Amino acid sequence: MKRLQAKRSRRSSHAELLRNGDSTKALRRKLSKLEESVRVREKLTAPKFLKELQEKEDFYYFNLRLFKAGAGQRFSRDIIRDPVFRAIRYCRERTWQTKLLEIIKSHPESDFIDAGITPLWAKGFKLLSKHPPQRWIEPYDPGPERLLASEFLTAINQGDIPRLEALVKLCKAHEMAFSPPRQRASDSKRWHYYAAYAARYFLEEGLLPNKKAVKDLAFITRAGAEFPFLKIPPDRAEQQWEQKMEQLHYRPKPNWTRIFHDLGLEGLPSAPTHPRL
Repeated sequence: MKRLQAKRSRRSSHAELLRNGDSTKALRRKLSKLEESVRVREKLTAPKFLKELQEKEDFYYFNLRLFKAGAGQRFSRDIIRDPVFRAIRYCRERTWQTKLLEIIKSHPESDFIDAGITPLWAKGFKLLSKHPPQRWIEPYDPGPERLLASEFLTAINQGDIPRLEALVKLCKAHEMAFSPPRQRASDSKRWHYYAAYAARYFLEEGLLPNKKAVKDLAFITRAGAEFPFLKIPPDRAEQQWEQKMEQLHYRPKPNWTRIFHDLGLEGLPSAPTHPRL
């Protein structure tokens, strides 16, 4: 009897050691994953990386892959840092902002409603006219204009037609990016832009999203860009929104592995899996 009890005791101790060993291994795995998550978060929330991600986002926002700088070569991503590109962007954005404010300030709220815009958005426009973003109303910087005038004039004086053509293509890229949704059947921007925008939304707050969170926000952001908010009555908005999201999911699926790699986001964690019960 004593031998049997001793044998059972040894088996019980052995099983407990195994359980403790498994628990230790599981704890080590969790700690290893946590350490890796901290390293990835520090890398992706660093100012240098966020600046690079913003530049990639801008490159895809302006669809510069569609344009060639000359000699059959496409614009490189470094064009975003080019002073001439930045000058074109500044001048074009300030002109657009100024014209928009002039329009919404010169019309009563009822004019927007008569034009088919929902009352909620009409109120939003009037609120924007009273409280515009600070960068919209800060003193205009004439420096970018002078730079562009010099660039165009130099190219003309030197008969540098390829340079003139490159400058015009940069202007076309801006016009395509700023074109209103009604002039295109769907947004022409690549998923790279929406993924970068979504990731930056989290990372600039010091948060490390998983890949599913980035993809979900990218889908919502793209649907919002293509959704005719101004023209949809409130009682039909929810149904129309569901239809837009369904349309996006039925389009050719993005190559997310390639997108995350191109943006330097391949280190983001995957969506958490739920253990089987």
